[in-house]
Amino acid sequence: MSHADEMALLRRAKAQAGVFSRAQAHAVGFTDQMIRHRLRLGTWLRVGGGGIYLLPSHPWGWRQQCHAALLAHPEGALAGTSAAVLYQMTDGDTAERPHVTVPPSATGTSRLAVVRRSSLLRPRLVEGYRVNSPALVLRELAAEAPDLVRDAYERAVLARRVRPDQVADVAVVASCGRMRGAAALRQLLDEVADERRPQRSVLERWLERVVDDPRLPLSEAEAPAPWDPHHELVDRWFPSLRMIVEADGRAWHARIDAFANDRRRDQEALRLGVPVLRFGYTQIRDEPRRCCDVIVDTARAFGRLAA
Repeated sequence: MSHADEMALLRRAKAQAGVFSRAQAHAVGFTDQMIRHRLRLGTWLRVGGGGIYLLPSHPWGWRQQCHAALLAHPEGALAGTSAAVLYQMTDGDTAERPHVTVPPSATGTSRLAVVRRSSLLRPRLVEGYRVNSPALVLRELAAEAPDLVRDAYERAVLARRVRPDQVADVAVVASCGRMRGAAALRQLLDEVADERRPQRSVLERWLERVVDDPRLPLSEAEAPAPWDPHHELVDRWFPSLRMIVEADGRAWHARIDAFANDRRRDQEALRLGVPVLRFGYTQIRDEPRRCCDVIVDTARAFGRLAA
């Protein structure tokens, strides 16, 4: 192992608030014997067990705990109150152990973090940490600390970290899955969400703006559904792409009632090899370009549109 390799590990550790893992040390050439030698000398410190180490130059604190927890659970992301601190949704309590969400298939426990399993996991990078998405963090807060969720929601919306329709999407999934926090999230939306919805004609004009792009072929509005053309309609049908785009202008609580039917429709389409993309009304109103990019990228991913 060269001096350059050792310096590479040092740089990696400093980028992680002085924390690194045995796997990262192995990756640059350290053997277990070399690791034990540095631990005996005190050049490295063992933290939390499970092959997580700390440079003595970095005092052990909350940010070090967060990095250590993520290294111990590489499939997970910071969640709940811990994620809310990093998103500046709450002032938070950095004295408590970090909260981490991992996939349902993850195994093991941790002395470094409070670990919960959930299928609602959409990590992103925030200040160098893997963190669950803001809308999902609000669901986690609603389950862990419902008294904080109202203020956290308002801060997140004002900072444009999350849109109300994204929170409504999570409320629908959490309610239909009977997840913890669903009731508190529904109460929040009842109190703060703007339930004014566009008329159908306005929604169609917004959707027309999304699909009116030279990268996309012609589409049909209010077209017969491929699985039941005599009884059901879809918002937009792209015959040459064999893709469907749906625009949802319903209030969030109406979407909970319709969740099972929407899922059935999506499944019927997929049985025929037809992907379905669903957009909330604020997405097609405020981000038409991004919605169009999603349609184009999806068509290319399915090999139905040339790059």
